[in-house]
Amino acid sequence: MKLLAVADEECKGLWEYYSPEKFQDVEMILACGDLNRHYLEYLATMVPVPVFYVHGNHDESYDDHPPEGAVCIDDDVIEYHGLRIA
Repeated sequence: MKLLAVADEECKGLWEYYSPEKFQDVEMILACGDLNRHYLEYLATMVPVPVFYVHGNHDESYDDHPPEGAVCIDDDVIEYHGLRIA
């Protein structure tokens, strides 16, 4: 499985300089915290794969406005295409 993991800083190469080829064969996006919710919403909109995320230590805004199109997996165990994430 090809997994795109993102955390801490929004990558301009994915956001400001979008190109579908950059996401070729990506099957899942895992956001590991401290990202702007708009960035996660952008990824969920532009890449036709599930976006899973956990809160970082600076993600208090997610409580009032969680990223749309992304699934919070805090304190959970999920299995996707045979990959177990806890």
